[in-house]
Amino acid sequence: MHGTDGLWVSSAGSRYIYDLYYEKEAISKKLYEWLLKNNYADATLIAKWKKQGYEKVSAVAHVLGYKVASRC
Repeated sequence: MHGTDGLWVSSAGSRYIYDLYYEKEAISKKLYEWLLKNNYADATLIAKWKKQGYEKVSAVAHVLGYKVASRC
């Protein structure tokens, strides 16, 4: 695994768990908290995604070709 690949995997997994809990409401709070506690998702990254306006910054960065998973 290359240096940035680990960040992408962490970001992708965290985003999946975020979507399951916040967007689809497909997992319980207890499971969500367990996943965070056991490092299956990055709580700091998820906290940033919950902030208003993140989607706009992420979309613009994606269009411009920036990798912002660990920054936004």
